[in-house]
Amino acid sequence: MPIRDMNMFAAASSCRIVANRGASGIDGLVATAAGFAVGAGQPVTALIGDLALLHDLNSLALLAVGRQPVCWS
Repeated sequence: MPIRDMNMFAAASSCRIVANRGASGIDGLVATAAGFAVGAGQPVTALIGDLALLHDLNSLALLAVGRQPVCWS
């Protein structure tokens, strides 16, 4: 439950916490991070596991054409 840990322990002013929940909980996380970076107009850090990344490898192409950086942890 890393998203709940971040929401609970991150300082209120230090970061904005968002989450995406697909059909299996891991669908489209890379695409969501890329879209959020474009919509927010600022860099984004995505906390994502290896299996979730494998389920959305095709969306890595979105990062190549995006204007805002997306960092992965």
